[in-house]
Formats: sequence, structure tokens, C-alpha cells
Amino acid sequence: MELLEALAGNDDVKVIVMYIEGLKYPGEGRRLLEVMRRVTKTKPVVVYKAGRSKSSGRAVKSHTAAGG
Repeated sequence: MELLEALAGNDDVKVIVMYIEGLKYPGEGRRLLEVMRRVTKTKPVVVYKAGRSKSSGRAVKSHTAAGG
């Protein structure tokens, strides 16, 4: 989230693109939404969420070496 906030404050950045495989800690989703609400008032943010289906979820786990 710190990087998102830093990019939001950078006048050279016109659009923020995020790739998310998942959130790790409890409350992280809520915090991300709070930050996104602030950031998107001044800059567009495009988010790609990986691992939505079972097969893509397996691919994400093998790509990141996450167990499960």
C-alpha cells in the first residue's frame, strides 16, 4: 500500500497498474480499499487479480512457490 500511495503522490505517474495475486494479512483488503478510494479521486488505477479460477489459482501457487 505504501507504493500505491507513493505513486499517487508522484506527478509524473498518470495511471497506476496493479497486479495482485492475493492479500496476506487480515484487514489488508479493507486497508487497500481505503487507500484506493483516496487515490482514485486523482488518478485512475487498473487492477488485475490473478487466480480467480481453480486452474489459475494452481498456476499462481506454482509461479510464486506458495504452498497449499
